[in-house]
This record gives sequence, C-alpha cells and structure tokens, in this order.
Amino acid sequence: LAEELGNPVEALRGNLRSIMDFLALERLDDAYRSMRACERITEELNHPAYAWRPVAMHALRALWEGHLDEAEPLIAEVRAIGERGADVNARAVYTMQKVRLLHYRGDFDAQLPLLTDLEGHWNDSDIARTTLNVIAGAEHVDAGRDAKALRCFDRESVLRLLRLGDHTLQLAIAKLCVAVEDRDLAERLHRRLPVTREHLVTGGMLYMTIEGPTSWGLAWLARFLGRDDETDEHYEHALEVARRTRGRPVEGLIALEHAEQLSGRSDSEAQSRALELARSARDIAEEIGMRGLKSKADALCEALRRDAGEPAPLAAEAGTLTMSRTGDSWLVRYGNVEFHLKDVRGVRMLARLVAEPGRELHVLDLSTGQKAPVGTVDRGDSGAALDDEAKRQYRARVLELRAELDEAERWNDTARADAVRKEIDFIARELSQAVGLGGRDRRSGSAAERARVNVQRRIRDAIRRIESYHPGLAKHLDRSIRTGAFCAYEP
Repeated sequence: LAEELGNPVEALRGNLRSIMDFLALERLDDAYRSMRACERITEELNHPAYAWRPVAMHALRALWEGHLDEAEPLIAEVRAIGERGADVNARAVYTMQKVRLLHYRGDFDAQLPLLTDLEGHWNDSDIARTTLNVIAGAEHVDAGRDAKALRCFDRESVLRLLRLGDHTLQLAIAKLCVAVEDRDLAERLHRRLPVTREHLVTGGMLYMTIEGPTSWGLAWLARFLGRDDETDEHYEHALEVARRTRGRPVEGLIALEHAEQLSGRSDSEAQSRALELARSARDIAEEIGMRGLKSKADALCEALRRDAGEPAPLAAEAGTLTMSRTGDSWLVRYGNVEFHLKDVRGVRMLARLVAEPGRELHVLDLSTGQKAPVGTVDRGDSGAALDDEAKRQYRARVLELRAELDEAERWNDTARADAVRKEIDFIARELSQAVGLGGRDRRSGSAAERARVNVQRRIRDAIRRIESYHPGLAKHLDRSIRTGAFCAYEP
C-alpha cells in the first residue's frame, strides 16, 4: 500500500519487517528479494538515516552464511552510515551484529564492552532491562561467564517477557534457564517452543540477526530434562534446518553440541555419530575461521579417537610422504602404510604440494594445474560483474516480463505466470549481484580469491578422504598444509 501511495519510507519499513518474517519462516529467497527492494528504496531516498539498513541486511546474510571476513566491514559500515544519519538504531544493530561476529570467532572477551554499550540503547523500563539481561545472559553462558549469567537472570521478569509472546528471545531464554537449572521454566518452554519448531529465531528489527532454529532451543531443554530420544531428534532437525538455510556457523555449533551430548553414551553407534559430528564441526570451523569452535572440536575428536581405540597420529618425518599417479588413482605412501585415493582435483592439488615440500604455489597455479611463474599471476579483479550493455538488456527484458506477467494474471494463466516470475527472479538475482548500494558496479570476485576458496575446500576434502585410511597422516597434513593466496606443504 505504501508503494502504491508513493510513500518510500513506509515502503522501506514494510519491506524490512517482511524480511524478518520471511527469514523466520525459512523463506530465504523471499527475504533476499525484499532486501533488494530495500536497496532500491534507499537509493531513491538517498539519506544515511535509511541507507544503513540494507547494509545491515547484507551483514546479516554474511554472518548467517559464515562469510565472516565479508561481514566485518559491512558491520563497521552500518555504524559509520548510522552515525552520519544520527540514527541511534544503527548503533544497536551494529552492536548486536558485532557481538554475533565475535561469538562465532570465539573472541568472547571482546564482547564485554559491546554488551555494556548495549545498555545505552534501552530505556529504564522493566521490559527493557529484562530484554537486555536475557540477551547479555545468553552471551555470558556461551562465554563461560557463569557468575555474570546468573546475575542476569530474574525469573519473574523472564516470565513476564514470555507472556508478551515475542519469539525473538526464545533461544536466549532457553539457554539461560538451562544454565541456571530452572527446571520448571524449562518445562514451560519445552511445551511452548514446538509451536514455532519449523522456524528460525531472528533478532527482529532491533538487531537484524538470525540466531538459529527453534529446534536448537528444544534440544537444550530436552537434554537438560533428561529426554535423550527427544534431544537427538531436535538436534538432528536443527542441523538439517541450518544446512538447508546455509547457516554454516550455527551448523558447526549445533554439530559440536550434539557430538558432546552423544559422546557421553556408551553404545558404539552414538560414539561413531559423535565423532562424525565433531569432525564436521571442526571442518566448518576451519573453513570459516571459528577459532573457539575449532579448538573445542579438535579436543573432542582426539578424545573420541582415543575412546574408539583408533591409532594415535604418527609423528611426521620429512620425506616420508609420497603421492604417485597410478592410472585413475593415486598411491599414497606414508611410512610403512600404502593406500590408494581416487583421482579427484583436491587430491591432485595435494599431490603437487607434497611433491615440492616447502615451495609456495599460488592458488591459481594449483587450480589450473599449470606451473606458471608466480610473478605472472594476475591477481586483479575481473572487472564489473555485468557490463552496461548486459544490464541494459536485462532491465529491458524485465519490463517485457512484467507486461507479460500482468497479462498472464489477467487471464488466470497460472503456469505462464509462474514461469515469468521465475525468469524475473533470476534476472533480479543477476542484477543484485552486479549492482551494489548507490547503483555502483560490484566488482566480480577476483580470480585469485575464487581460486583460494575452491583450493582450500578441495584440499580439505582430500585430507578428509585420507583420514578414513590413516588418521595420523590426516592430522599431519592438517598441521603441515598451509593454504591461502599461496599454499605450501611444510612438514
């Protein structure tokens, strides 16, 4: 209605609220479409009081998907634009997104001044104080600051907060009531949360974050209440939701928690699943830079290996590892052990590094399989994602499609209308990837950056393949293979 009335400010608010609702309902494609609408509106408004919001939405997505290095400058930009527009809400969003970034990285001590700063964004009402205490208390629980978490908990205030029916604090309240061992409150929440079991919990408009699946909170409660079968079911459901919605950091955190829960059982099936989950958590942590999670996952993997009677990792000796091509496989020799690996790209990259210990190879050399001199590698970006002519043609096609969609809807031709909408959505995705805030061309990712990500992923996959044959060698390679813009095997 706001769009029809030509009121861009209300249209922006409507789209922003739609985004948070779409995210809660796991309708991510709809949410991202609304994000693009917000970008268009803020470009029209051309004022910093509004311009920070689409940036915050991009930061939200980057955080959720685990692009932490991409999220950090976006979060800083939220604060800078908000200050130019004198919008105090921008500071609150900046604070919570920064807290979430530090949480994922495991930098819990750095959260403390931010949590203190958050107090300045709330009035002095009971509901405001309780909300702040619940948010801060949950962060203290994850950081192991138990005394601070206990001071944040006021049972009656939390019950009043729950009666308001706001879903944005569900996970924080569940975490806090388990930490303070309030069984009665845990039972109440356990009965209440299944209503939104299929939802993601978000921080709403105030914080613009995605906290995780509701079933994650149900897993905490069921575990605290001693309901093992329910705990397993909720953890597995939460993992599936995180994977489906591409929430990599949360997937890693859930995987480790579930692994810890299963590791306390004596049956072999639970132990095997625990080790699988711990390794998954470790791989995610390594991939996206979650240092705290990586440390915990490494320790749990090691403990589970020992309990399973797996051989301890062997000490590495320079020159003992060789990889040679034999037909459509690779013969790996390490000490007295030999085994074959299927010939895939990650194994070929690993073999190149192993063949020249200590030599740095640029990721473009590894990804192309050529031995071009490092000095000749083009590390520049590849220009605008779409040139002006391509964008013009796309936009002209959208106008044609909108006319076609109007006609299809007038004739109640649903099949044709659906096909047209899909093409419009595809073009919208292409344009959104090519055009950033203010209509500026996005530079397509540099060839080197794309290669770095792909090489790291493929080498990690190769090491995981090796782990099933020789855990000790996999451990050695985890320590000895350095990835980045330049990669090397450094035994």
